[in-house]
Parts: sequence; structure tokens; C-alpha cells
Amino acid sequence: MKKLLDAILPPFSDSRRKKPKEMLYIAQEIPPTSTVLVAAVQHALVAMMLVIYLVITGTDIGLAGESLRGFICMGILVMGIGTILNGLTTRVSAGHLIVFIPGTMTMMVFIPVANTFGLGAAAGGLMISGLIVFWMGRFLPRMRSLFPPEVMGVLLLLLGMSLLPGGVR
Repeated sequence: MKKLLDAILPPFSDSRRKKPKEMLYIAQEIPPTSTVLVAAVQHALVAMMLVIYLVITGTDIGLAGESLRGFICMGILVMGIGTILNGLTTRVSAGHLIVFIPGTMTMMVFIPVANTFGLGAAAGGLMISGLIVFWMGRFLPRMRSLFPPEVMGVLLLLLGMSLLPGGVR
């Protein structure tokens, strides 16, 4: 059974990287407390600001009052659990403390599925999509050579420029 588990989910291996000169800190280093506190407040504010996605989703699927508050509270709880899971160093996570924030793409799929088939079907779809993303994450290290920093920089620049007209209006 252990061999099967190791084949599907290899144990976490901490390959110490050489710190790139343009980075101040890497995952294994602990920055000063003041830096950590400022970054923590910044991430918490961004995460709470994006809770508006939960409000939009809840109202679009017909929730109101107490049920909408419960939906938002559950969403915040899931964001916290996701962030903790991202920070653990286990077989299923790399130990990079990335704040889990609900995305607009998920919302765009969740709303029509919930309106058509119900909340249970939408939640089940989210679980299945999470498992697919989890499975695909095993292939990311092999795909890194396909997306060098130069390609990703151009992609992010084009993405930002495509958002510019909407922001100006």
C-alpha cells in the first residue's frame, strides 16, 4: 500500500534552492517580524476584499438573509482551511504559504450550475474540479520548461494591458 501511495503522491522532498539574487526571501527563510506582519495584514485585507465574490455568488443563486450569511461564513472558513493546507509541508502540499482566494472563473461556473442543478451539484463539481487541479499539479514541475520567465512576463504584460480599457472606462 505504501508503494502505491508513494507512486501516486510522492513524499515531500525539500530540495534546497539557491536564492535568486532578485528575491529578498525564499520559502525556507524567515523574514523579520515587521515584514511578516505587514505582509499578513496585506494578504488578509486582499482576501477579505475578495469576499465580495462570495456575496455576488450567494445573491445570484438566490440566497438572502441568514442563508447568505452562512454561505459567506462557510466561504471564509474554506479560504482559511485552504490557506493552512497550502502552508503545510506534506505529500499534498509544497509548504508555500499562498493565501487561498476564490476566483472569478469558479464563480462563473458555480452560479449557473447551482441555479440549474442545485447547491449540492455545484459543490460536488467544485470538489471534482479541485481533485483534477490537485492531480494536474503533479505535472507542473515537468511543465516549468515550457513557461520560462520571459514567456510568463510577456503573458502577464498582455493580460494587464487587456484589462486596461475596462479600468479606464
